Amino acid sequence: MTFCGAVTISCVEVIRNQTAGTYRQVFLSFTGIIHVNLNYQDIIVTPDDNGHHKVSGFLDFSVLMNSCYVFEVAIEIMYLMLKHPSLLDVGRAVLAGWEGIMVISEDERDSFFLLVL
Repeated sequence: MTFCGAVTISCVEVIRNQTAGTYRQVFLSFTGIIHVNLNYQDIIVTPDDNGHHKVSGFLDFSVLMNSCYVFEVAIEIMYLMLKHPSLLDVGRAVLAGWEGIMVISEDERDSFFLLVL
């Protein structure tokens, strides 16, 4: 790992690239098409019979890419935390919804704090 004495743009880029490379190696088997900037404005919901809403679609596919699913979940948590007064509730709700569709490994779960930060 490269040591950076003072925080500069190039230092931040070095750390970001090393971190992203590590995550790609660890989560290589957990990759696929991700939205990259999925946020509450891109989610289409429809009411269900119980008075709740369910996700029925997504908008804004201009930044689709093949990457780690854990990045998509972390980005979603971060965007929703910007608008919600209870930050931990957002993380719990997003993870619960995601795990209803896909399994989150222990390595992925352990990485969320750093990724959302």
